[in-house]
Amino acid sequence: MSKQVINLGTAPTGVGGDTPRSAFTKAQSNFDEIYTALGGSGAPVSLPAALPVANGGTGSTHAFGLGSLTSVPISISDLDSPTLATGMYSLVTASGGTRGLPFGTYNLWVNRFNNTTSAGQIAISVNTGIMYVRHLQTVSFTDTRSLGLSQSWVDVTSSRALGTSYTNTTGRPIQIAGIIGPTSSATTVALASVGSTTVYGNYAGVAGNYISLPQVIVPPGAVYSASAGNGTAALVNWRELI
Repeated sequence: MSKQVINLGTAPTGVGGDTPRSAFTKAQSNFDEIYTALGGSGAPVSLPAALPVANGGTGSTHAFGLGSLTSVPISISDLDSPTLATGMYSLVTASGGTRGLPFGTYNLWVNRFNNTTSAGQIAISVNTGIMYVRHLQTVSFTDTRSLGLSQSWVDVTSSRALGTSYTNTTGRPIQIAGIIGPTSSATTVALASVGSTTVYGNYAGVAGNYISLPQVIVPPGAVYSASAGNGTAALVNWRELI
């Protein structure tokens, strides 16, 4: 409802204004609306010690979790809430992971901008120390580790085929490398595609040669493949840095 304004009447006596009962009725209505908006409940109505995030509070008796021994615990639904205020929070993700965050406990920093989705978030795993970031609440978190850190080359030849598309579902950039051959002609070339971009590798030079696939980096979520151009060749070896 709109704010109930008390008519004070004409000074100095207040003639023509609200009666005491009418004035206090308006004041009572104003307070009732405020208490309801802040999550008040019970009889008599009282405010919760920690105002809910959904009602514009921090979910804690401390402002944004700052200056206290613990950060503010929030739920998974709060993580995407357009009312989640700037501050420090703690979060436990669901089994199997949430929004690109593996299962575990996180310290979460939130910086909210002027609209409902522009809230930058940084999550640091209490379990591993790995940092994840996202610039909007409508996208998944991204692992910030550099390519090669905590990754190793794995032989995936048995699960790969030339001309078949695959998707990088690791949540991190990966790199591919491999060998194809023998080539059917001197002009046969090794190709690797990431999304709509194709990268050219070695030309055979002589029919029957074995040539290397171009070593390309595949971003998280990207579709990639390898093939032979200007002829044919068989897959000999395919490795991925994952």
